Amino acid sequence: MKKSSLLIVVFSLLLFSFTFSQTVQKAKTPRGGRVIGTIFNHAEYYLNEPTAANPSVATGGRSQFEFTRANIGYEYYFNQNLYTRVMYEAAGNYLQEGYLRINNIFPQNALTFGLMKTEASKMPEKIWEYRALDKMILDRNGFTQGYDKGIELSSTSSSFYYNLMAGNGSGVFGENNKLKKLYLSFGSWLDKNNVLDFYVDYENVATGKSSLTGKFFYGMTSQTFALGVEAFYRIDKKFAIEKVLRDRTPLGGSVFSWVEFTKGMRGVLRVDFVDDDFNNSNPKVTLPISNASYREASYRHLYLNVGVDFAPIPEVHIIPNIVYDKSMKKGNSPLVKDTQIVRLTAAVYFPTRY
Repeated sequence: MKKSSLLIVVFSLLLFSFTFSQTVQKAKTPRGGRVIGTIFNHAEYYLNEPTAANPSVATGGRSQFEFTRANIGYEYYFNQNLYTRVMYEAAGNYLQEGYLRINNIFPQNALTFGLMKTEASKMPEKIWEYRALDKMILDRNGFTQGYDKGIELSSTSSSFYYNLMAGNGSGVFGENNKLKKLYLSFGSWLDKNNVLDFYVDYENVATGKSSLTGKFFYGMTSQTFALGVEAFYRIDKKFAIEKVLRDRTPLGGSVFSWVEFTKGMRGVLRVDFVDDDFNNSNPKVTLPISNASYREASYRHLYLNVGVDFAPIPEVHIIPNIVYDKSMKKGNSPLVKDTQIVRLTAAVYFPTRY
């Protein structure tokens, strides 16, 4: 069995190398490269937040300046079929992206190899345009990796598309087990303004322990308005919850929109709802509970972000915004106080936004 598997791997590598060399040789027009980067920073004032030691007790008055993204990188087109990109994230001190993409590895298909952005939030983020305010719902709640190391085959068709990836499942960090995470997304642009997107990922974490996530997204965009709706359902099998191995079923949805009031000024709104364990309405919790473990107790979460975007030029955005995050307890779960933040966000994209 091991010998036959090794032969298949060797044959696949030889076939890939031959196809790769033929594809590159057919495209010899140089394109050049450019420096790219993004900076997201916030001035925040906390009106109310749960304390770290005991989330049932609130505190307020804290303020801070924070970078949530400060990356710089370089992308280069060797020719129309060969492209590479590297991106360093200074805010977290790690390599965020580093990959090689081969276009037309097959007709209207591309192969990407390395550390890359996963498909979990790519399409919603493209429609939303306000990653500076927060991550999308799956990434924000820790249900998937925004970036991962692996190999991806994707369609470059302008109508129906798909992306199939096998990755480590450990994000930007090194592999920590023998198992791989599988990602699949597919969808279609119904016309130039409307898109349907479906996403699934699966990871066999350990013997009898696995995670399966499914998500649906609809997006509509124009020059003066955008709307996005996404919903997900996840099954975590045999996870340690309340000191017992059992299944957990997170569920949630997000609705977001922006509307242009006048050139360079937009109103922005986003509402998320997440149930930590949809099939568990009466969790049994041992008190006291800490901030690090309260999600295990199973809550329903309501997240609201509303703001106004002032953009003097397309690459610079100043966004006063308000964040409200409420955790609604289920069963005998302890009370968790709300988080209320008044925030000024500045986003800088160079040399261009997308």
